[in-house]
Amino acid sequence: MKKFYFAILSVLTATLAYGQCAIDPSLVGSGPGIYPPIGSSGSGTVIQLPPIYQFQSTSVVTDVIVLQDTTLSFFGLQFTVPIDSMRIINILGIPPGMSYNCDNSNCSWIGGAHGCIGLVGTPTQQGNYSMSVNTEFVINVPGLVDTVAPAVFTFELTVLPPASVFDDQKVEFNLSPNPASDFVDIRINRENEEIEYEILDMLGKSVEKGIHMPDGGNIRLRTEHLINGFYILRLTSKNQSAARRLIVRH
Repeated sequence: MKKFYFAILSVLTATLAYGQCAIDPSLVGSGPGIYPPIGSSGSGTVIQLPPIYQFQSTSVVTDVIVLQDTTLSFFGLQFTVPIDSMRIINILGIPPGMSYNCDNSNCSWIGGAHGCIGLVGTPTQQGNYSMSVNTEFVINVPGLVDTVAPAVFTFELTVLPPASVFDDQKVEFNLSPNPASDFVDIRINRENEEIEYEILDMLGKSVEKGIHMPDGGNIRLRTEHLINGFYILRLTSKNQSAARRLIVRH
C-alpha cells in the first residue's frame, strides 16, 4: 500500500517528461510509479530534468502508472479508499516554443491506469525554467461526496545555448564534488587531447572559458571565485561536446 502523497508525486514528475506521448508497451504490468527520462535527478518536490538545447527540437517521453488506492486517516482510524482519477489542470512556466501533451485529450487517467505526458517543441529562449504543475486527484470515500485533492509541484528545466551540429554527446565526463566549493574535478573519457571548457550561468551567459589538457583523464577547475548558484559546464573536444549541471556552494 502506498501513501497518497506518493501517488501525487509519481504522476506529477511524469508530467514533465518531454516528447510525443506514446506509452511504452514494455511497462505494461509494471508497478505504480514513475519512469523518468534518463538524466533526471533529484527527489521529493525538486526534480531536475536533463538539459535541452535552444532551437533544437525536443521529443522525449516519460511514462506513469497511477496508483489504484490510497490510505486516508479519519479521527485516528485509517481507511483504504480507491483513487477515481487524476488530471493535469495546467503546467505554467514552460519554455517559449514548447507545450505539453498527453496520451488523451483530457489529460486525465483513472486509478491504476498507465499513461504518459510529454513536453514537446523547439525552445526559443535560453535559461532555467521552474515549471508549476497544477493537478487534482478525485478520491472515492464511501458514504461521502467524492474528495478532490489539488496539488502543485515545481520542476526545473535548463535550456542551453544552441548546440553545434557535431554535438553528439560522445564526450563523457563526471563532476566531483558537486556541489563544489573551491574546486571541481572532472573525470573525462579523453586523454592527450586539448579540452575546451566553458562555464555558463542559468541565463546562458558565459562566465569563464579556457583550454585544458587532461592529466590521465582528469581536469581540475577552480571555483572559489564563482558566486553560489547553478551553472552549466560544457566541454568540447574535436567538435564533440557534452554539458553537465554544476552547483557552486561555498
